[in-house]
Amino acid sequence: MNNHTVTLPQNLKGFAEPNPDSYVAEVPAGEYPLFKILTQYPSSDTDFVQLDLPNTDEDLWVCIRWKEQVYGQIVANDIAAAAPPVNFLSEADLSAVSGPVFHAPEQEQLSVQGPESTQPALLTPQLYVKQPLKSFQSPNTQSAHQGTVPAGTYPVLEWMEGYPNAHTDFVRIALPDLEEGAWLCTRWKDQHYATVVEEATEATPIPHIESIPESALTSLLPAFYDFGYHLHQAYYPYPIPGVKVPQAPPNPPQNNCCTFVEGLVVKAWAEAKDLTWTHAHHADMMIYNADRMFSPVEALVAAGIADAVVHEDDAPAHWTVVQGWRQKKPLRGGHTFIVVAHHAPTDKVLTLESNSYYMLSGVGFRNIGNLQDFPQPPKRWWELPAVPTWSQIKQSYPHRRQARLRVQKGTFAGIE
Repeated sequence: MNNHTVTLPQNLKGFAEPNPDSYVAEVPAGEYPLFKILTQYPSSDTDFVQLDLPNTDEDLWVCIRWKEQVYGQIVANDIAAAAPPVNFLSEADLSAVSGPVFHAPEQEQLSVQGPESTQPALLTPQLYVKQPLKSFQSPNTQSAHQGTVPAGTYPVLEWMEGYPNAHTDFVRIALPDLEEGAWLCTRWKDQHYATVVEEATEATPIPHIESIPESALTSLLPAFYDFGYHLHQAYYPYPIPGVKVPQAPPNPPQNNCCTFVEGLVVKAWAEAKDLTWTHAHHADMMIYNADRMFSPVEALVAAGIADAVVHEDDAPAHWTVVQGWRQKKPLRGGHTFIVVAHHAPTDKVLTLESNSYYMLSGVGFRNIGNLQDFPQPPKRWWELPAVPTWSQIKQSYPHRRQARLRVQKGTFAGIE
């Protein structure tokens, strides 16, 4: 929040979560806008604050108190004349400080309810299926699987919203080879896989582009070797088909997480396949509309080069794009990155991203290093202690969506 400032008289360790086990990078001494406070958390010995760090999409936590030792001050900017700086001890009276004070992590309350109606809401409804979807015998993903329904438009027989819980919608569609039709899960939380329309002509078909070899992506990586990171001044190493993007000046080339993923993925598909990439796709990759917080994933699916993953907690497949957020309300801490591979026995993930933390100063592998120093992932990278697990990624970005790129599995990650 912008009406409070945290003053750090010394460098402090920065953490992805209010937990000493989630170290990311050192936060230099200085003044930072305060985002959130957690007192006596995760134990009565410590207080944590989350800082709004400049020129990065990472909002790191610092431990501002350990027992009786205080490492910084919080200044209430808007009432500075009336209130002195607050020494942040758990015993301090924070009632005079305007703004949120959280004494435990926020938890979303999930509501479960049955369908409002089992009847189609439209007189002549059609279901526009954006991507191949599993079909089920009943409106429940635990029921018998009846095959995969290709992308296309199908007559709606029955429509059940918020069923069997508030997270999902199901639609029963007519199929020529199934007399009773088949049920499709068309929504899971905020992710929509199909749309009910009045007429089939209202839907714009999504192309199904065949998979590309892994080398189509990895051969482009040298173009990013010299790139540094800058949240707001981001460039591309080459033109992107269909849109006009700023190309990197000679000194210094820099990008951010969104421009890197778009630059790599779109260029690879445009050179390997017949890809149509529009200004609307580009705007989605940049998340110009904050109401659509997962628009990068939606753009890749809409362009036909990726398939949405139904369950965001599932371990990612090779070459999966993840859009994650640390905070949903208000929306903060967004990050777009690629999971190159998941090592199932250790749960470790090899990420490819542009960042200024996690041992990165540009494009590279999280907690390993920049591409310039590591053109190939280290052999047996999953044995490196600092490489994150998928469980740690999920904790860092509790709000996220995945899009599995249509890439043929290769040997780049060293996993057979």
